[in-house]
Amino acid sequence: GTGALAAHWPEQAEAAIISLPLPTPLVQALAARVEASGSTLKTLLTMAHAWMLRSLFASETVLTVLTDNGRPEVLGAQNIVGLFVNVLPLSFPMGGRSWHQLASAISADEIARKPHRRYPFAHIVRNSRQVQADTMFTYNNFHVTDVVQQAGWLSVTPGNSYEETNFKLAALVNGNLKAGLTLTLEVRIALSAQQIATLQNEFQFALHAMAHDW
Repeated sequence: GTGALAAHWPEQAEAAIISLPLPTPLVQALAARVEASGSTLKTLLTMAHAWMLRSLFASETVLTVLTDNGRPEVLGAQNIVGLFVNVLPLSFPMGGRSWHQLASAISADEIARKPHRRYPFAHIVRNSRQVQADTMFTYNNFHVTDVVQQAGWLSVTPGNSYEETNFKLAALVNGNLKAGLTLTLEVRIALSAQQIATLQNEFQFALHAMAHDW
């Protein structure tokens, strides 16, 4: 399937983790597009991820998984300790549609998947063998910390963190339109430095394109 990287590239034991801050003018252009279109930043970033995979697979349809939050929506849930994260597959045809049309399709899919966001991905794979998705996209925006920092009694300092998945190619974007955005790729397949740079460029190219031609 279009999601099976292992069929095209051998897996490597150690993951290559590469981070790239997105240029400030690009982030500003994305902010303008979000405001003008009504689409969310997460939708735009998801489209860029799909475009990047399209270039990697040379296919008009991509299969990937998207991270979602399954924390209970009840009073006091923010105090529950646990990992309320799950992934669900997204099969996404990209050919012959404008960015606006692609954004509408992704938004509709996100609404449709919400009731199922806690269904274990392992069950999906076990029951649907055609789901061969070994790429993942995650967008993190810890906006709650902004309010706390503005209160003046907490400061956040830079630090080192480590996280790892079993997906062959994971794309993670951290940040927001005010503080800036950073793209991180976790690569577990044998891609050269030039090929990884090409993926980063394709991700940015898609964002440039949708910022200027909707």
